This record gives sequence, structure tokens and C-alpha cells, in this order.
Amino acid sequence: PTLIKWLTIPSYHDAYQVVGLLAWKQILFGFIIFSTLGIYKKEKTSMIAVASGLAAVINVILQYILVPRYAGMGAALAIAITFLAWNLITLRLSHKLWPINYPWMILFSQLSFGIFSTGILIMFFKNGLGVWETSLFAVFSSAILLGTAIPFHHFRTWYKNNVYSKKE
Repeated sequence: PTLIKWLTIPSYHDAYQVVGLLAWKQILFGFIIFSTLGIYKKEKTSMIAVASGLAAVINVILQYILVPRYAGMGAALAIAITFLAWNLITLRLSHKLWPINYPWMILFSQLSFGIFSTGILIMFFKNGLGVWETSLFAVFSSAILLGTAIPFHHFRTWYKNNVYSKKE
């Protein structure tokens, strides 16, 4: 919300809710790279078209249901849900071709924490908390998400290779 106020004219300040939902679309679009690894590895890229077609059908249905009732928020929500569905579809297809043992609990926990944090930030904004408090919470939330993104044994290996090797 604060960035919207800084970067736009006052008539656009209420757009922060729609922009927030559309930001989730961008995050999910970035994850599509990982969810299609098996499809690319096995050179079955036509399956991406199938997944995209299914996601498009889901989007049309959601737009038909949500836009008349919720207008712009409904459209943004439909897009976010569509990108989530697209990821899940491609992940399922990709996993059948080339299984990857993703840390599902970590991924689900991060997604849940991200949604929760977004809700808290919106509540902060609506209740008039200052920029510093909101920024502090955003940095804290980001640190938790980044800290849980890397399994601890990878950090331990990096630490051993970089810290202990320099002492010798």
C-alpha cells in the first residue's frame, strides 16, 4: 500500500488490494520454471500447452463467476487462482515424467506464511500503522521466508566450506 501511495496519484491509492493479488500472480509465474523441469527434461513441451489450455479454461470459469460480483478484485483473484492451478497442473504432469522430491511441507508452509503475512500487512495499512512498523514486519516476514527456503543442511555445508576452509 505504501508503494502505491508513493508511486501513484491519489485516485489510484485504493488499487493496493488488486495490486497485491496480482503480485501473487507474478510469484506463481516465477515458480512455473521449477514446476516444468520434468517436462523440459523429457522434452515433452507439448504438455505445457495442455496445462496452459486447462489453466485458460479455469480462468474463464473463474472470471465468469467472480468478476460480476467482485469487479476488479474478482478479476485479480481469478488470475491468482489460475496461476496457482497452472502451477499445480504442470507440477503434476512434470512429476509423472521426471519425479523430483520437492520439500512439500516447506513449500506449503511458505505459501501459507506468505498469504498470512500479506493479510497482516493489509491490516496494518487499514489500521493506520506507520511505514516503519509495516516495513519492519515486511523485512521480518521476508527473512523467515528466505530462511526456510534453504534446507539447513545446505547452509551447514556452505558454512563448513566457506568458514572452516579459510581458517586452515
